[in-house]
Amino acid sequence: MWKSGSPPRKIEAEANWFRALPAGLKRFTPQLIQVGKTEQDSPFYETEYLPILPLNEIFVHGRNPVIFWEKVLGLISFYMSESRKYFLRGNEELLEKINQDSTALYADKTYERLMAYAKQVGLDLYKPTRYDGTDLPSLWQIAEDCVNKALALPIIPSVVHGDLCFSNIMYDSRSNSIKVIDPRGLNIHQELTIYGNQSYDLAKLCHSFIGLYDIGVKLTFNLDARLEKIQAVFMKQLVIPNIQHEDIIAPTILLFLSMIPLHYDKPHRQDAMLANALRLYRTFMIKS
Repeated sequence: MWKSGSPPRKIEAEANWFRALPAGLKRFTPQLIQVGKTEQDSPFYETEYLPILPLNEIFVHGRNPVIFWEKVLGLISFYMSESRKYFLRGNEELLEKINQDSTALYADKTYERLMAYAKQVGLDLYKPTRYDGTDLPSLWQIAEDCVNKALALPIIPSVVHGDLCFSNIMYDSRSNSIKVIDPRGLNIHQELTIYGNQSYDLAKLCHSFIGLYDIGVKLTFNLDARLEKIQAVFMKQLVIPNIQHEDIIAPTILLFLSMIPLHYDKPHRQDAMLANALRLYRTFMIKS
């Protein structure tokens, strides 16, 4: 697979992530073939072509039983467990950067994006909201609640992917293995890095399993019994030690809130992302 494009720094970061990955983690990625510059001086990289499907295609179009998703989640858990082994313990400078990056991703980015969204559509962020007949706090209060809960989670320093959603995880049925693609490879300061807070990877995974991001733009979701069982499998699985999946809902909501202003040209998509954030907040964070 040959990849180039804009912004150039993103392509450089992805290429560097594949190149800098510890040898013990390369079995979880396609083989990196080459890195270079095009005739137009744009960075590119090439990985081997894998004739296998990403999990979003399987999740949306397949009818795989719950036991299949238990197996997949086990493979992802193993990948994340192996990724934790390669953080350089005792590197206080790197740990501080990971802390800063985590705060920026969970807090700073959310607030900046919400203010941008409010400016785009003339929204009062301090007005109470409502979802499916339930009165909820204002968007700003919801964001603050989720930010506080996200920042209260333990920092899990690790080699991180940075965008561990279904579309970036490919499943090989012949070898019963996964391969990850399209990593982030940047921290909030736009520095090249393979390290970060693994709770963010878990939030991205929850974004697909529980947030149903891959199903598409919808204002409401009617979950069938199979999908509910798959979600139950995810919620009870301990992927990262000391982090229950109920606790990862807050940063998952922040992912939806921070993406809303990026789709200004598609108001229906913005409404759907907002509705999904409110759905998750009402379902998991309103105590009855």
